[in-house]
Amino acid sequence: MSGVEAILKDSVGVELSEIYNRNHNLWVGISFTNKLFTPDNIVAIIDLALQYTKEKVLVWVPGRMHATNYYYFEKLGRAEALRRAYEDEERVLNFLKQSFHNSKVVLATFDETCTPRFMKRQAVLFKEFSKQGEFYKDTLEIVKQIMLARGRTVEQKRLESLALYVVQELPLLVGGISKNNDPELYTALLYPGMGKLDELAMAISTRNCQWVWS
Repeated sequence: MSGVEAILKDSVGVELSEIYNRNHNLWVGISFTNKLFTPDNIVAIIDLALQYTKEKVLVWVPGRMHATNYYYFEKLGRAEALRRAYEDEERVLNFLKQSFHNSKVVLATFDETCTPRFMKRQAVLFKEFSKQGEFYKDTLEIVKQIMLARGRTVEQKRLESLALYVVQELPLLVGGISKNNDPELYTALLYPGMGKLDELAMAISTRNCQWVWS
């Protein structure tokens, strides 16, 4: 299996042929916790994206969103968690700016991708979560597995709080991502490996859900 197939074999709602034909603007989501995201691997994934993207590649840095991990899993106070998350964001952005001097590489933080389109889709997901139906159960199961994997005690209140963190990210995985003041829509994610969150996004994309946006 080639490098691109290894990374894209589980891409949500995207066939390999579409990638090879450069039908999509690709995006790369940086993780601060996934050990696969070494500096060398980050550069390699972005270089791969540049080979197969339609026009440009967006590199997404979680920043503020990552504060939730520090708060719940590292037991930091909310202000300290935010400070650490923004420090991580700045460190990675500086690395990316030094590594890529290419107009086709667009850098974006979580805050910069909170576009009206994103917020509208997020509102739909929050509303569906509040109904405590199938989507609610699926999301809580994802969080439960994450907590167990990290050796944390599973409590309902904490589960729901962390589940909202998952709901915040889902609109990026279902239907693409864009940056404020950038007309491009990036519709295929390059990411090394597929997890439970990706499976939920796939289910939303393929399941006949009446609540999913058009």
